[in-house]
Amino acid sequence: MKKRWIAPVLALTLLVTACGNQASQQPATDDDQGSAPAKTEQTDKNTAAQVSEEDIAQAKADKEAAFDKFKELHADMDLTQFELSYENGRLVYDLEGEKDGQDVDVVLDANDLSVVKDDLDNDDDATVDPAISKDMLAKIDALVDEAIKDRDGSYATSYSLSHDDGRWVLDVETKDQNKQEVEYSYNLETGELIEKDA
Repeated sequence: MKKRWIAPVLALTLLVTACGNQASQQPATDDDQGSAPAKTEQTDKNTAAQVSEEDIAQAKADKEAAFDKFKELHADMDLTQFELSYENGRLVYDLEGEKDGQDVDVVLDANDLSVVKDDLDNDDDATVDPAISKDMLAKIDALVDEAIKDRDGSYATSYSLSHDDGRWVLDVETKDQNKQEVEYSYNLETGELIEKDA
């Protein structure tokens, strides 16, 4: 009589064990809790990348090093325009110079100063712009900070230094958290705000 119960109990035990193993071997789905932290981490990385693509504070190479690199490439050229901005999603220094009927446009990666572009051409323009000296660059950060502080939560997306109407002008472009753009123009030598354009 006892032997009749052994076969059904053994079969039932094997069936339960097999079902348990099969459930544990099924691949995890997107709804599983285990995949949620990975998705959140990836989203955070994407958000950080979007912010860094707009804020020029992310530049790892400083202005003075970019100036030195330009002079290393073109020692005989006068630097006439100095810009830090994003081009095609890449943060770069764009440096323009001229000398003796030629002009040059040098684009450097703002993180490692690798050369993105180095174009030398004949200059058809008879106007000769004054040269930017290295010590002038030290005044840029304070004016960029002033533009940022003018609006809470804003950040600088680019700046450009050039000679205009007999004075050195620094143009600073900013954005706030709502992506609203405001451009500031400063007299580099006096620090005076020339124009604010929203």
